[in-house]
Amino acid sequence: MDVRPDLLSDPQQGGSQNVSSEEEQRFSEWIQKRLSLYQMMEQQVQANIKQTVHFGHEFTKQLEEETERLMARYKRQRADQIQLRDALRQEVGELRAALADERRIHEVSLAQAHSQAESEIAQAWLQSENEIAQQRAVARAERERLLREAHAERERVLVETRQMASRLADLQRSLGDLLRLTPPSEISPPVARVDAARPADLPSSLVSVPDVPVIDVLPITAANGFSDGVFEVSESENNDEGIDPSSPLDSVLIADTAYEYLVLFKGVQSFVVASDLLDQISLVPDIEDARLVEYEQEELTIAVRYGGARSLGVLLKEHLAAVAKLVDQYGEKVELVYRAAA
Repeated sequence: MDVRPDLLSDPQQGGSQNVSSEEEQRFSEWIQKRLSLYQMMEQQVQANIKQTVHFGHEFTKQLEEETERLMARYKRQRADQIQLRDALRQEVGELRAALADERRIHEVSLAQAHSQAESEIAQAWLQSENEIAQQRAVARAERERLLREAHAERERVLVETRQMASRLADLQRSLGDLLRLTPPSEISPPVARVDAARPADLPSSLVSVPDVPVIDVLPITAANGFSDGVFEVSESENNDEGIDPSSPLDSVLIADTAYEYLVLFKGVQSFVVASDLLDQISLVPDIEDARLVEYEQEELTIAVRYGGARSLGVLLKEHLAAVAKLVDQYGEKVELVYRAAA
């Protein structure tokens, strides 16, 4: 440190003063001590600097060695990672190739199974259609046979009924002649009821035929010239040639005859609608029976037993106007369209 400024300072302070030699010597000694102290401090600082530089060099050397070790380990790990990556890429490529092969095999097998299933479905559908067509043909033939038998039975019953009516008319005339020729006192009152006048030799097939008003049974009173308990059978207006087709007998037989009809609804979207239509058909007047025949591809077929005098198509058109539209009636088949699809 430079101490010359202290020596060159103004010796006069607060007045003129003279510096003695003793003070100069003490000042010189102080300066020397101070200089030696500064030198010692500078040496110590230089030693500390050298030591710090040495420590820094050592530390730098250690860092370089550690860095080299880390770089070597990093290179080894990087090489291992690269090798592992290459192995994984190769494995992924192999897996992709295997998956592609399996996918092609699966697609081929799936296409074969789909084609086989379609073929089986087509065969089953064709077989089902053939069976349904056969069943329909058998049912149609059976229905026609039953209708023919029913018509033949009806004609036979009508013929037998006309014969019975003719015989009853003959019996009425004979009984009337007998009553006119025989005195009333000699006639014993008959015990038999009205239905006992039916001949014993009537065909057994006519037993179930409902009784019709062919004859009128009138009680015999004193006004008729006979005693109580004797009855008279009045002659009917039928002649020996048979019964007029417009007579009450034919009317009753025709009214009691019911025929089978097929009612076809198109555009029926669900079985719920089909069930509702079946219920509504069964509630139509003069329809004795309604049963489901077939419901397929939005077409509902119902078999009904109808014995009314009006046309079935007109009757259904009136009662089902809110839900169905009449298309046409072909003999014993009535075709309608469901209102939602009309």
